[in-house]
Amino acid sequence: MRLSRLVISCLLVLVPTLSSYAQLTAPIEIRGNIGVVSDYVFRGISMSDESLVSQGGVDIILPKGFYLGAWASGVDKPWGGIYNAVPDVEDFEYDLYAGWQWSSELGNFGVDSGVIQYAFSDDPDELVWSEFYFSLNLWRKLRGKISTQIDGLDFGTYYEASFRQPLFKEFDATIHAGHFDVEERLVRGIEQYSDFSIAIGRSFRGFRFDLTYHRTDRDGRARYLKYADDRVVLSIKRDFELYPNFRMLQFR
Repeated sequence: MRLSRLVISCLLVLVPTLSSYAQLTAPIEIRGNIGVVSDYVFRGISMSDESLVSQGGVDIILPKGFYLGAWASGVDKPWGGIYNAVPDVEDFEYDLYAGWQWSSELGNFGVDSGVIQYAFSDDPDELVWSEFYFSLNLWRKLRGKISTQIDGLDFGTYYEASFRQPLFKEFDATIHAGHFDVEERLVRGIEQYSDFSIAIGRSFRGFRFDLTYHRTDRDGRARYLKYADDRVVLSIKRDFELYPNFRMLQFR
């Protein structure tokens, strides 16, 4: 499967040699995560044919705020198969990303920027594209983000904003709104749509539980049919540290 030259270039720039690592004063960290979701929803659309799938990833945290990683999820009829000339062949999605993030000393302001490539296994239709993303984070609660296609499929630009607030001491609530301008991938006469979600979550004994309600607007439902219908999704996730010490991590 084709791999974006842009993502490869970023990985080559951000990954030093092992000998260079030994000279760094700030050690690297390698973290992993695993989880299951009752339905894998991406920008308001079901990517798993409304079925339960497993997910997992690995992140390498480098000095000076740089990072890189990989993430994978099971899929089934992504986007309802509307982009497929050969249907029902993708088994899982895998994403590669690299970027840089920074936050103020008190954590009241932060930025995160990088590139990400989305790809699928067993993909004769070559549903591969890369995006540049940039986000601003305020007071650890409010986030605005823009992701725009820079390589591969013409998937336009996605705008999103979210707000997270503690709730009843042990819970938290997150409200998210997004707008996807996908005019280069015109389907059923629809060139853009918006999505909305609200999630209630809690960390318990090292696991993260989230219950999320997803909804798209009329254009989203017209474009993706039942795969953009309202839905409630349950997710369970576990983070752990792989290096320098293997240990389970507690969610904040």
